[in-house]
Amino acid sequence: EEGGGLAQGPTTAFADADAFCGALRGVRFVPSHAASALAGPHEGEPLLACFGELALHQDRRLLWTVAPVLRREWAPPRELWPALGLLHPPPMENVLAHAAQLAAWAPDAWPFDGAAEPLREVVVALWAFFAERQHAASAEAMARLAQLPLVLCGATLVKPSRVFGSCFGACQPLLQPRAAISSRPQPTDELLRALGMGEAAALPDYLRLLCELPDEYRGVRLRAG
Repeated sequence: EEGGGLAQGPTTAFADADAFCGALRGVRFVPSHAASALAGPHEGEPLLACFGELALHQDRRLLWTVAPVLRREWAPPRELWPALGLLHPPPMENVLAHAAQLAAWAPDAWPFDGAAEPLREVVVALWAFFAERQHAASAEAMARLAQLPLVLCGATLVKPSRVFGSCFGACQPLLQPRAAISSRPQPTDELLRALGMGEAAALPDYLRLLCELPDEYRGVRLRAG
């Protein structure tokens, strides 16, 4: 009988499940939605993706602006994830790229609540990921993370280096005391210190802030008073 390949079934066309998954991982046949910094998970433009391009639904809060997300109900058995190219946990560089996209949004302009991705829960997921991988992260990755305004303090997101054990109230919201962090659970003290959190704001911190503000607020119209 003529024929072959997949027509014979996976068990005869491939030596084992890993070989079958390896052949499948680069085939774009899985319905998903394009990653977008303007849309939540499963909300971007429809597309077909291969498993090697997809983020798992459970990791969506770590990746959705940089990778299409695989729907939860379509996830294959966990033991097949490596062969299919599904990475869990996701690579640090991808999560940092996603975090940088989200850090560009002011909390009062956060557009993803309608996608059931509240800012507070997303920030908690990101900090949990970074805390678990702190000691394995490269110096470059830690330096990039230190520059991202991801510490949620009420209606403000600030960089870790602008959080202190104590600081003058008049400096808020530009500088924030540790007690003002409003995400729960909070980022760990160990991680925040590694990223530049100080014990108390001092003159060099105020000078650095004044030097950074012109670039951060370039093109922004400020109101007096």
